[in-house]
Amino acid sequence: MPNQSVADPNGSAKRNALLLATAQAFCGAAAPISIALGGLVGFYLLDGDKSLATTPVTIYNLGVALTALPAALLMSRVGRRLGFISGAFVGIIGAIVSSYAIYFGSFMMFCVGMALTGSAGAFTQQLRFAAADQGTTAFKPKAISWVLAGGIFAAIIGPQTAIYFINPDAASNDVAGLYLGGSVFVVGCILAAVRNGFNRPSDFVISVVSIALATAAAYMLGEPIASFIRELFVPIEFAAAYLAGMLLLLIGIVVLSQLRMDRPHSDYAKGKADTGRPLGVIIRQPRFIVSVICAVGSYALMSFVMTGAPLAMKLCGFSPDDSTWGIQWHVMAMFGPSFFTGHLITRFGKEKIVAVGMLLLVSCAAVALSGISLTNFYIALILLGFGWNFGFIGATSMLTDTYEPEEKAKAQGANDFLLFASVAFGSFMSGQILNAFGDNGWNAINYTILPVVAVCLLSLLWLRTKTPRTFA
Repeated sequence: MPNQSVADPNGSAKRNALLLATAQAFCGAAAPISIALGGLVGFYLLDGDKSLATTPVTIYNLGVALTALPAALLMSRVGRRLGFISGAFVGIIGAIVSSYAIYFGSFMMFCVGMALTGSAGAFTQQLRFAAADQGTTAFKPKAISWVLAGGIFAAIIGPQTAIYFINPDAASNDVAGLYLGGSVFVVGCILAAVRNGFNRPSDFVISVVSIALATAAAYMLGEPIASFIRELFVPIEFAAAYLAGMLLLLIGIVVLSQLRMDRPHSDYAKGKADTGRPLGVIIRQPRFIVSVICAVGSYALMSFVMTGAPLAMKLCGFSPDDSTWGIQWHVMAMFGPSFFTGHLITRFGKEKIVAVGMLLLVSCAAVALSGISLTNFYIALILLGFGWNFGFIGATSMLTDTYEPEEKAKAQGANDFLLFASVAFGSFMSGQILNAFGDNGWNAINYTILPVVAVCLLSLLWLRTKTPRTFA
């Protein structure tokens, strides 16, 4: 009887994609916490001039940008699994530093914590590329979509963790057991499935008993853990939310430990990772240029608008809970379409999906400019998420066409450096524009979407003149 690798050429790739998607759900939850609360914490910690309120979010994005290439090169040396686990540990340190910075009222220390969290985010961003390391050409866009689909759970886990822990005096700890127990149950089932723990009767019994015991233990420990985290920071707002993110990263480390991906075992293999065309040759390809322009356009705009949204909502009289719910809906919209974006790319082509994403970003601006009710904010943020999903996944899939396997580390690292440097600039300018334009700041932010989208669409048309067959 043929084994899985013969029956399904994507068998190993699917297994790893499922693990990477689960890791995205937990490790990726740090980003919604940081972005939903970063501007509000900056506003809270600054005494006079509030124009630097979004600086912590900018520092977060700079951490991602500056670590992008080193993270990719590290993984080319030590392998994906060890690289991802190392990144998660950096995130744990960042969570601890951020929490105590808020407790002691140190804006600079909080920026350091956000930089560390951003550095961990650079490793998390590589999850999508890791999914495309294996499998057939047709499966790679789907694998990227699978991993980004894990982000829809990060969109729930991250903001709900933030809401639950924002005010250490605001709620009881009675749901913490269900929260932690449910997380352990889901992760246990996934790990058992990828380890073939449900195939034979004896393995099935062992898996079920192990999952049941782990879930019961997590349920019983949930309340005392939540109580301990809260009591550390009473009565300081926000601090406990960042420390709680550490638990999510620990769960992510457990998942990542089960990855089975090729790693360079020999000096020859490590040296081969640095071969291929020079980076200058790779980045001068028209397809590389356009993929970066569209990825930067979709991601920088998303960061630009999303970073400003919580502060704009605060200035309009809405509460931190209102803005955090808005970010949750937004992040769910970012990752929700990933369940089918890969299929749409396979059917209609990468460039067409990117173009649809750009048009969705324009619709976001139109809704945001039509009013400042809570409904306007929520719908605009949802459309912003949809636009990012189509634009970014399509652009990432385009990028994978531009390099050979031995060139992936430098190509992916260069892409992410350019990407997140632009994202950091966008998040910084968001606060500056809100402060400079006052009551019209939110409108100014959304008007900026239009020329950026125009540049992206024009670049796609230029690529069509270079390679018309890609639009067939």
